[in-house]
Parts: sequence; C-alpha cells; structure tokens
Amino acid sequence: MSADSLTLLASYRFDDPGGDVGMEVHLVTDDTGRLLQVPLTYRGVPHEALDELLVIDHSVLGRRWVYGGMSDTEFLTQLVDTIVGAGVGARHVDMRDGSEITERVANVRGTGMSDEEAPSVAGAANPGLSEGSVLVPLMGGLLVFDLQPDLEVDPSERTSNGMLFGTWPGQDDEVLLATIIPGSRPPVE
Repeated sequence: MSADSLTLLASYRFDDPGGDVGMEVHLVTDDTGRLLQVPLTYRGVPHEALDELLVIDHSVLGRRWVYGGMSDTEFLTQLVDTIVGAGVGARHVDMRDGSEITERVANVRGTGMSDEEAPSVAGAANPGLSEGSVLVPLMGGLLVFDLQPDLEVDPSERTSNGMLFGTWPGQDDEVLLATIIPGSRPPVE
C-alpha cells in the first residue's frame, strides 16, 4: 500500500504537557475503503530509543523527526490518560496565527475508568499486533488500539469503561478507536 492510495478523512491530536512532542492520529481510508488509524509523533530532535519513520521540514516549526506513535511512550501516556480521565483530544491550532482549525478534525473522547482499574504506561512492554490492532501491555492492563476500526460495531453495545470513541465530518455515529482492558496482560514472549 502506498501513500498515494490513502485518503485523509480527519485527524485528532493530544497535547504534550512538556510541549516537546507533537502527537497526531490520521484517520484515512485505503483504496478498498477500509478505515485505518495512523498514529504519529513529531519531535524537534531525534529520539535515540525510537526508529524514525522519516524527517520532514515543517513550514513553521522547522525540521521534525517523525515516529510511529504506538512505540512512543509520550503518545501512549496521553492516549491512556485521555481514556482513563474521560478526556478529549486537543484543539487543532494554526501555528501561524493561533486560530483553531476545524476542517477534517476528529473529535475524540475517553469514557473514564475508576482509580482501582486505571493502568499505568510505566513499565509498558513492546507493542504487538493482533487482528488489525496494536496490543500494548500496561502496568495493570492492556491497551488495544484499533488500527482498522470497525464502522459496523455499535458502540452502544460496549458498556465498559476504558474506551476512546471518535466522530469526524461524515461520521456522526461514534466509532470505537481504542480500549483498555483492566488487569489484563498478554504473555510476554
């Protein structure tokens, strides 16, 4: 699959409290119409522990190193915090004038989790793949990030806490994007 065969539908972001890492998930369709999530992080300096996907020159921010979000602890922390704390994605802002961008923006929301159930990214193991999802073992749980979210799944049937839902222009019904399963960890290989 090439980038030419992907169509951008929308994206959602998380803010880095330290202000050093850009975090964005692109929602795209491939040439078969399948929905895909592409999580990326952007850094102003190379990160020694991560494998860069590419280096870009941003028109406002300058040179940025791009990484896969599911391998980046900063991204995982913000994703888990959004789910656990019933948070929402960050605003999209035009870096040139500070105005809010609303075109092709996905709105995401976490459902929240009780303190007893809430896992931690600290000690997260390397992610693995399973049936179109990335599985990230957490301290006290398992994060399931759907690389290929299923538009046919009725989110109202999912009543447990620990989920991230999203909507975007043309998709008014909430789509399940990620789930935290408390207390669950796959076997470490």
